[in-house]
Amino acid sequence: MAQLPNGSLAQIMRNCMPGTPNCQMLGGGGGGNRFLWSVSDDGGVTWAAPRPHADLVTPVCQGSLLGYKDALYFAGPYSTTQRHNLSVLRSDNNGQHFSRSLNLFAGNAGYTGLQCGLPGVQDCAVLFDGNGGTCNGICFVSFASGDVV
Repeated sequence: MAQLPNGSLAQIMRNCMPGTPNCQMLGGGGGGNRFLWSVSDDGGVTWAAPRPHADLVTPVCQGSLLGYKDALYFAGPYSTTQRHNLSVLRSDNNGQHFSRSLNLFAGNAGYTGLQCGLPGVQDCAVLFDGNGGTCNGICFVSFASGDVV
């Protein structure tokens, strides 16, 4: 969950049917392999019906949202099939579209934790699970928010 630049709250969530093998994705309307997205305009008292977000693909894995400066950032594996290709996406219109991106790590990556506001040029970082790839265990990568273009 994150606060949007306009003050609303946004939440992403897995898009799968409980109890199904391998968390089969909910279909219909292009919703497969996309995070569900919901927004609250009243501080979390009520929420819009969750809908698949066209820009936020997922291989069924946890991702991260963070409002920073005047933008909304997403970090997660950018793939519909595997937990790899760790990317940061940026929205400049309160999450309607994530039109900017930066690939941080091509190898195995999942379960991200995104943080920005760090001192120095590399003002953002992601902790993630390298899951036996070239970065095995809990991995860390930093980046400059201005590089997400």
